[in-house]
Formats: sequence, C-alpha cells, structure tokens
Amino acid sequence: MEITHILLPLLLMTLLGVPHGALDGYVIRSVGRNTMESIILFGLYAVIALASIGIWIRFPTVSMLSFLVISAVHFGRSDIVDTHYKQPVLAIVARGGLWAVGLPTIHWQTTAVFFDYLRTDLKLVQIALFCAFVPWAIASLTHLIIEFRHRNRRVCIEWLLGFLLVICFPPLWALCLYFCGWHARRHMFRVFFSAQNTRHAVRDMLLFTLATLCIAGAVYFFYARHIDLTPAAIMMFFVGLFALTVPHMVLIDWYFPHQHRHWRVNV
Repeated sequence: MEITHILLPLLLMTLLGVPHGALDGYVIRSVGRNTMESIILFGLYAVIALASIGIWIRFPTVSMLSFLVISAVHFGRSDIVDTHYKQPVLAIVARGGLWAVGLPTIHWQTTAVFFDYLRTDLKLVQIALFCAFVPWAIASLTHLIIEFRHRNRRVCIEWLLGFLLVICFPPLWALCLYFCGWHARRHMFRVFFSAQNTRHAVRDMLLFTLATLCIAGAVYFFYARHIDLTPAAIMMFFVGLFALTVPHMVLIDWYFPHQHRHWRVNV
C-alpha cells in the first residue's frame, strides 16, 4: 500500500515534476542581462532555498501553511497563463486552491498522516484548511458560473477534470497526475518554446535535476536513513519541494514578470 500509494507517486513527481524547476538554471542564464546578474540570481536562488529549509526545520507548521498558500498562488497563476479569463483572480483561487485546499481537506484522514510526518501542528493545520475550504468552494463555484456564462467552457472542463482527479484518486496520485501531467509539462513546453537554444535548455535541465537528486541522496544518507522510509520520503520530498518552490516563485512569479512582458499574468 505504501509503495503504490505513497512512494511511487513521490518518485514519479521527483523524476517527472522536479525537472521543470530545474529549468530555472537555464532561464536565469538565458535572460540575465550579463554574467554578473546571472551569478547574483544563482546566488540568491541558493540562499533562498537554504533559508527555506532552515525556516521549515524551525517553524514546520508556519512553513507548511505558507507552502499551501504559495502553492495555491503559483499553481493558479501558472494555470491561467496564455488563457483569457473573465475573472482571473477567481480563476487563480479556484484552480490553485483545488490542490492546496480542496485536496488535503477532502482527503484529510490520509493527508493528516503526511502532515504528522512533517511534524506540523495537526490541529492548527486542520483548522486552517477547514476555514479556507468554504471560501475556496464559493470562489470555485462563482468562477465556474462566470466562465460558463461567458462561454469559456474549456476552462470549466479543466477545473472539473481536476476535481474528478481529487475525488477519484488517492491524494498523492491526484497531485502527481496534475503536477507532472499538467503543471510541469506546460511550464517545460513554455520554456522550450521560447528557448533560443533547446539543446542547452535540455542540458541544463538534466544537469540541475541530477544535482538536485544528488543533494537529496546525500541528505538522506547523512541525516534521514535512520528514519523509516515512508516518513523520510514524505519529509524529504515536501521540504525539498518547499525549498525549491520559494525561489522558483520569486523567479517565475515576481522577477521575470517585472523584467519580461511575456512572463506576465494579467489579473
């Protein structure tokens, strides 16, 4: 059960989902105005990632709640790129919140175990999720009604398909299918489409992915091998994803939209 419902989707998200973040290395090099700017961006990226790990170790509950919020924003913003929405803010809340609020709340009995592995305050996380669930549900229903009335039916179908994944699959499998099959895939295609040299983009993606996996392997060997495999895998994946998501968001959702028009999302 643990292998098929926990370890396998985590492995797939690591191998198929993490590489989209590894493209940040190529993006930094390709859009940096000069070598010094690229070096500074690489340095800031590493510092933010390391600081995120330190903050999680010291404040796991606050970090987990922050992770849910920034994941909702990042997933939502990514989903609405290159697509016209009548109410884009509602779209961000509805689509991003499906994975950051809807999924863990609907599957609370299962996800509570994961939150416990991550050493968070279960009661506080449960209260936060349950308080966010109703506003998210109202925003999602409003989003569907508005977009349907304006004949934007494709985006309604996309949301409903995501909701079906959430209710029909175990939580990590639902997240895996979305993360790998939709979010990471679209981001990778977007970067490759705009890349001046696709071979360099693929090379950098593979190199940074390999470096990330080597770091994860070293962390497991020196710090986590004494822990049971399942909680160790949950902790390493989600803490590692948090550490990569924070600088990834700074880069993709803040820095580049301010510097390059084609990265902007109109909200």
